[in-house]
Amino acid sequence: MQDNPDGDLQPSSFCFVLSGVDTQSDLLKNCMYHNGLNGPSQCVPVREKLLQLKADGADIPDFGGPWFNNVLHEGSVAVNITRTAADSTDNRNFTDAECRLREEIFLFTDLLRKHFPEFKDCYVSSTAPQAGIRESRRIRGVHTVTGEEYVRAEHYPDSISRGAHPIDMHASKGSEQVRITLKQPAYVPYRALIAPDYPNLLVAGRCISTDRRALASLRVQASCMGTGQAAGVAAAQSIATGKKVQDIDTDALVRTLREMGAKV
Repeated sequence: MQDNPDGDLQPSSFCFVLSGVDTQSDLLKNCMYHNGLNGPSQCVPVREKLLQLKADGADIPDFGGPWFNNVLHEGSVAVNITRTAADSTDNRNFTDAECRLREEIFLFTDLLRKHFPEFKDCYVSSTAPQAGIRESRRIRGVHTVTGEEYVRAEHYPDSISRGAHPIDMHASKGSEQVRITLKQPAYVPYRALIAPDYPNLLVAGRCISTDRRALASLRVQASCMGTGQAAGVAAAQSIATGKKVQDIDTDALVRTLREMGAKV
C-alpha cells in the first residue's frame, strides 16, 4: 500500500468562507456539493491554473485541492486550499504556521479574484477558529488499527464505529496527495480507544490507536463523532459498573451503541 507522499506529518490547513461568489456558474455548481453524486469537490480547472501559474514563476505557496463546498447560502462557498507543514505539539511552531496560513487565505482570495471571473467580487466572510490539524499524537492502544486491516474492512468483535472516508494522505510540502477509496466501510474496535496501562483513559477522534494510513481516513469528522460516542458510552458504563475501561463488558457496549442507532 502507498505511504504518505513525503513521510512527514500531514500538513495543517486553514479553511475559510468566501462570499460574493457566482456559485451558480459552470465552474462551481458541479464541484461544490460534497455528496458523492457529482464527483469529488476538488475544482480541477482552478487547480490546473494555479499549478501553471506556479510553474511560470508566480510566487504561490503550497496548496491543496482546492476543494469548494456548499454552505447552503447562495453566493458563498467554503474553501479548503491552504496548507503548510506544522507540528501542533510545538506551540511556537504551530503559531508561526497559523500566522502564515492566515496571510495565505487573503493571498489565495486575491488569486481567485484576479484569475477567475466567478470570484471577481469575492471577499473573505469568515474563517475557521484555528487551522485544522490532520495529524499529531496518538495513543499506543490495546489494538492498533493498520491501513491493511482498514482497507480490507476487517471486522472486530468489539467494533464500535465505522469508517467510510477514503484514505487521504497529504504531502507536508507541495500539492501531492495519496487517495485510496474504500470498497466497503471499515470497522474500528473499542480496543483502539484504550491503552493497556491506563485504567481511566479513553480517547476518541484523531488520537485513537492507528497507524498513519488508517488515520488518514479516521481523522475526519464523521469518524471522530462515531468514536466519540463510543468513548462516552464506555465511560458511563465504566463508572456505572466500577470497572476499569479495559474490563468493561464490550458486548454490552456494542449493544447499547446499536440501540442508540450507531453504525458499528
